[in-house]
Amino acid sequence: MKILFLVENYYDFYTKYIQNHPDLQKKSYEDQCLILFEQHFYQSDSYAYGMKQLGYDTSQVIMDCKPLQHKWSREHGLFVSPNWFSRCLSVLCSVITLRNPDFSFQWQKQILLEQIKRIKPDIIFCFSGVPINKKILSDVKKYIRYLVCQWSCPIPEDYPFRYYDLIISSSKALVERFHDMGHKCEYLPQAFDDRILTRIDTNGSRNGVVFIGSFSPKVHKGRIKLLEYLSKHINIDIYGPSKFLLECQSLHKNFCGEAFGLEMYRIYSRYKIAIHAHGEVAGDFVGAKRLFEVTGVGTLLLTDNKKDTKDFFRTGEEIITYTDEVDCLNKIRYYLAHEDGCISIAKAGQRRTLSNHTFGICMKELAAIIEKNIQNR
Repeated sequence: MKILFLVENYYDFYTKYIQNHPDLQKKSYEDQCLILFEQHFYQSDSYAYGMKQLGYDTSQVIMDCKPLQHKWSREHGLFVSPNWFSRCLSVLCSVITLRNPDFSFQWQKQILLEQIKRIKPDIIFCFSGVPINKKILSDVKKYIRYLVCQWSCPIPEDYPFRYYDLIISSSKALVERFHDMGHKCEYLPQAFDDRILTRIDTNGSRNGVVFIGSFSPKVHKGRIKLLEYLSKHINIDIYGPSKFLLECQSLHKNFCGEAFGLEMYRIYSRYKIAIHAHGEVAGDFVGAKRLFEVTGVGTLLLTDNKKDTKDFFRTGEEIITYTDEVDCLNKIRYYLAHEDGCISIAKAGQRRTLSNHTFGICMKELAAIIEKNIQNR
């Protein structure tokens, strides 16, 4: 069975990576994909690799990464044009897009449909960060057997969920929401890609406290409140998308830059403690990939307590949880002062993640979910 994964290009990570590496632009489409996915940005190729190990024929497309998609189109005889014409066309498209937002999807749709015709997947698996619309989905469904969506962020009113045969979510709160909306939805927790440990050094010295992640006032009010409180009492380094700094000026002095992909994991590996606070969309349940990213590299995780935290880790033995800002601060101070306990819990957390929460295990669950739903359709 063939599965085509449509991968997110959050914060234009892949686009910027290609633009910042001129030598990469000279390589073939396949070689560019290989190097891009080796950066382990967010989901990367973790799903595709895991399913491939189970015998599935997998492919991936980053449909809104313009330089990569245009590289594919040129290699396959599509959209071949002189550079000057491409630049003029790009300016024209930008002007038209301001008047008609759907026009911006046209080049994405044309290349994607051509890729689907050539790959001939049975299943398309689309992640929530992919900017796709109902026009694209309606055309995509003509060529495939089954359409799956993985959703992990707030639910917009205008997203075309009805085109999907199945929705997967790592948030039990979102699963309940989708059921209430009348959609078929299954729960699948996030996981850690243990290949990362072969690509970074986790044996160096560790110091201090770090937070890595988004801090948008729209969806992370509790997270921002926590970070503002901690920053007033201790030294905490904060990494995340710089676009949020304009809205969170109180965190400027703690901001250390952006951290994506392998660089994020390297940064985690330099700290004793990593803070996590779920976004409001998670509700009362665990749902973040961050829990496994932190523990996977052997850093002590200090996270907000949820109803089902105990289903993933032994609190107090493999991770530490807090109930409010004061409790979080007190536990940071305690474990910074008690290094042996900090190291012991961090190592236990890593063992738990590597034994129970890797993508190798997660993809077996996904395969069972997909096979069951296809058979019962």
